[in-house]
Amino acid sequence: NPFAALTVFAPTNEAFEAAATALETDIAGLLALPNLADILTYHVLGSELLAEGITETTIVEPLSTTNTLKVTLNAADEVFVNQAQVTQTNVLADNGVIHVLNGVVLPVETVVDIALDNGFTTLAGYVIAADLLPALTNPFASLTVFAPTNEAFAAVPTATIEALEADVNLLTDVLLYHVVGSAALSTDLNDGDELSTLLAGQILDVTITGMDVMINESNVTMPNLEAFNGVVHVIDGVLVPEALSVNDNNAVTGFNLYPNPASDVAFAEFNLTRSEQTSIRISDLSGKVVFVQNANLASGAHRIQLPIADLSSGMYILEINTSKASSVSKLSVN
Repeated sequence: NPFAALTVFAPTNEAFEAAATALETDIAGLLALPNLADILTYHVLGSELLAEGITETTIVEPLSTTNTLKVTLNAADEVFVNQAQVTQTNVLADNGVIHVLNGVVLPVETVVDIALDNGFTTLAGYVIAADLLPALTNPFASLTVFAPTNEAFAAVPTATIEALEADVNLLTDVLLYHVVGSAALSTDLNDGDELSTLLAGQILDVTITGMDVMINESNVTMPNLEAFNGVVHVIDGVLVPEALSVNDNNAVTGFNLYPNPASDVAFAEFNLTRSEQTSIRISDLSGKVVFVQNANLASGAHRIQLPIADLSSGMYILEINTSKASSVSKLSVN
């Protein structure tokens, strides 16, 4: 239509061949798909969008009404449409513009759509901020996502949330700790399983008691929300990797917590590279603060005794916070 104004995200021949292989077919098989027209119009916007008009990560509506397109502009100014990267921009035509993609995007429900459709706005916002939309919208991946609710994020101590929001690398690590690189329904999980996450070297512990499933210390409250590229299990807590820390100019170093698990007493060791107003805080998994100590500490090594004898058995979060640094660790009390 010469009177239209369109944007076409155009996969290369090689991209279509790769998609056919991933779908265990060939080009003839792709052409025979009953939803071929829907797939093609999923690559088209009903308005002209030049490359310079992409200024932020956004969710847009294509001509296909089956699903939205997730457009990511990352810190390196690379643009992705779902999982496919834009490799050539602004091929102009009289009725619009073409941007070349290195992959085929499919109008299927992904684990990201599960989060968006079920109101996990905090999780979705963090996924967008961490530039994880391309990885999680990949229709050819196989993923398990343990998805904290908005309420779970709201229960995280404020200092920890502020640290995550101030450091995108730290935020990315925490989110990757919630994702396993294979699809596992609840029936695939066994008591005592250790699941390798997308955060290198970090695992999740599975505990099953009767019908109840726990991932680390968080309960699975809604299992088996299936997507084209995996499955989502809703959990009631945010999963924290061991010894999570974020520092400004290495303000806090040498952070160590022992013994862990502990019974009557535990110690936190850390070094300050400069004098700092420092807060040592212990919270339970609901976010309730059960111990806090604020002091103006000099630079150098510190060893703080933590009074845990009166705490109930369970898992807690220990935070060492300064004005520009935060170190967080899980503390198990027997």
